[in-house]
Order: sequence, then C-alpha cells, then structure tokens
Amino acid sequence: MSNSVLKNDKSFSLLFWGFLILAGCLVALKEHHQEDNSNILVLFDKTREAISQQKKVPVDQITLKSKFNRDLNFQDLDQDTLALQLNKKMGIDLDLNVFRKLETVGEAVDYIRTRMELKHEKSGSKNGK
Repeated sequence: MSNSVLKNDKSFSLLFWGFLILAGCLVALKEHHQEDNSNILVLFDKTREAISQQKKVPVDQITLKSKFNRDLNFQDLDQDTLALQLNKKMGIDLDLNVFRKLETVGEAVDYIRTRMELKHEKSGSKNGK
C-alpha cells in the first residue's frame, strides 16, 4: 500500500472517531438539559401546563405576566391546589402561605425555581458528606 492510502485511512479513522465522540457528547448534553428542572423555561412550561389543566385555559394564553386573580380567575383554594399539584409533579415543597401571595405566573415560576435550587443545594450537601 502506498503512503497516501495509509494517510487517508488514518485521517478517515480519526475523523470517524472524532464525530462519534462529538455525537456522544451532544446526546449527553441534550439529556442533561432536558433533566434540568431548574431551567426557567422548563419550569414555566410545567407551571402553565398545570394551570391549563386545572382552569381549562389554553396554554398559549398563559404568560409570565398573567395575574392569577384577574387573568386566570384564581381564588386562594385554586392557588393552593396548584401549589400542591406542582409539589407532587416536581418533588419540591412549596409553602402554601407564600404561594397564595404570589400575583403572577412569573412570580410563581421564580418562587418554584428558588425552591428547586434549595432542594438541589440540600441534596448536594447530603451527597458531599
């Protein structure tokens, strides 16, 4: 075999393995991103899906600026029900007294994000001990 054929085989092999490793990294990154529940967009989607199911409001009509009382016709009991549903769905502990005082979906999403971060910090400190 000539040197140019061997060089082409090695180049192809390196290129092939490089793409294979890159593809594996991209798949791992995508899976990690999808599991990241503290991502604000993921939290917003989960929150508005729960609101939509509970109040029969189309998802596309629920924004971060939507007010629970005025725009979504929520009462205290509705917010309690939503908080309990999100507790179960996301595995976090939302304080009903705090959640009831939130006025907008955006405030709720921010509060949920804060609680998720606290949960991750607590689980991280337990794993680190």
